[in-house]
Amino acid sequence: MSLIPIACLVLLICVVGIISILWTDLKGAPYVATPHKTARQMLVLAEVRPEDVVYDLGSGDGRLLWLAAQEFGAQAIDAYASVLFTLPGLPLLYAGQEIGEMQQPSLFEKSTIQWQQGDSALRTLYHDLIRLRKSTSCLTQGNFAHLPVASLSGSVGAFARWDESSAALIIANLRHKASEKIVISLTEEQQALFDTFRWTGYKSSDGSLDFQELYFDTIAGFNTRIYIGKK
Repeated sequence: MSLIPIACLVLLICVVGIISILWTDLKGAPYVATPHKTARQMLVLAEVRPEDVVYDLGSGDGRLLWLAAQEFGAQAIDAYASVLFTLPGLPLLYAGQEIGEMQQPSLFEKSTIQWQQGDSALRTLYHDLIRLRKSTSCLTQGNFAHLPVASLSGSVGAFARWDESSAALIIANLRHKASEKIVISLTEEQQALFDTFRWTGYKSSDGSLDFQELYFDTIAGFNTRIYIGKK
C-alpha cells in the first residue's frame, strides 16, 4: 500500500488545522447558530413558564430570546435587568429590547423599530439603571463577591460590589415563587467594611439594612433588591 495518499491526507488535515487556528486568532471564533429544535428543547428543559424571563448572554442572532418571548411568554424583565446592570462587565441589549420589542429582526435585512410605540415603563427602567451605574462607581470598576444565602423556601442569590467610595448589595429572586426566611452571610471583614458606608434602598420599597443581621422575612418572586452604600 502506497504511503503517498496517507501522507497527503495527514498534510491536508494539518493545513486545515493551521488555517482554522490562524482564522480564529485573526477573526475570532466562527459563528455557529443553535438549531431552532435545540433551542426549543433547552427552554423546555429549563421549564420556562409564561411568567419567566430569559436572558441569553452572547446569544448571536437572539433566536433563543425571541423563541422564549414568542412561545413561552417570558416576562419579569425588571428583576433580570437589575441583575444584569449590577454584575461585573458591560450590559448588552439588542436594539429595541429596552422598549419591549418582541419581533425578531433578520440578520441581513433592515428592521424598523417603532421607538415611539414601545413600552415607556421599560424604557424608564433601563434609563434609571444606566443612571445608577454612572452614579455608583463600584458597579463599573469595583470588587465583586458572591454572598452565601440560606432560606426556608425558594431560591435567592446575593452578591456585593464595592470600591473606595461606594458599595452595592444585590439580592435577587429570579424565580416566580416567593422566597421566605432569607439569611445572607457576611465575613467579619465584609461586615466591618460595609459598616463604613451609609446605606439606602435603590427603591423606596426595598427598606433599610442592618448588617448585624441580614435577614429578610419574604422576597417576592421576580424581585431584585438593590442597596447602595456611599461614604
